Amino acid sequence: MNKNFDFICRVLGWGDPQRGIWFIGMEEATKWCSELQISQYRNRNSLRRIDLRGETAYIDSVDPANRYEHHSGGSRRKQIMNMQTRISMPLSEAGPKVMEEYREQRLWCDNSGVFQSNIFPLGKPKVRDPLPKEYKTWFGYGPSDHEKYVRDTKLFRFDLIRRLRETYKPQVIVCFGKSFWHHAAEIFELREITTFSDNLGFFERERVVLTPFLGQGMSCDQATTVAQRLKQWGVRLP
Repeated sequence: MNKNFDFICRVLGWGDPQRGIWFIGMEEATKWCSELQISQYRNRNSLRRIDLRGETAYIDSVDPANRYEHHSGGSRRKQIMNMQTRISMPLSEAGPKVMEEYREQRLWCDNSGVFQSNIFPLGKPKVRDPLPKEYKTWFGYGPSDHEKYVRDTKLFRFDLIRRLRETYKPQVIVCFGKSFWHHAAEIFELREITTFSDNLGFFERERVVLTPFLGQGMSCDQATTVAQRLKQWGVRLP
């Protein structure tokens, strides 16, 4: 396996994964610009090395002052953060109760109980876009390698995500992005749905929720519905 792809697959997200709420999106939104950028990311001080039953992985820490480096995309980025805040803030026992304060001071920070990951690791501006041609050199996958990229990610990264869950035991996982629901179902072995209405799927036994993409297509009412259901499930955040 290409060494850069091996490393990026092992970076499983950012925030606080310990016994809280996980938000898992479709794929990274930020496109890599150079191999130098990949090397610099590999050496950043915020990456924390963890052991997952013999496999090495990494989680990135979030500095509130630099939180926006973890999401590109302008208004879409802010919308994702707003929706995560609308779901997480009502579950928080000690965090700020004003949406903007929670988003800027609590979301993804240490001891927040909020973690962000993505199913697929290589970023590109749009989900439907092919992999950039320069990715062939940097990661081993180019525009014509989509099927191999998906297959290799499933074999390696999906297993790491499962191991991460076994290690950190989140109370609930919210998977957002309807076109990738089938991948979420494969990772978390979703079978018996408790409720499916208003484009939301609740799997109480597996403690998983499926939602539309948080950056567009999900309403504030839907976010409130998710928060209310999670309260009923007994989900509580610091």
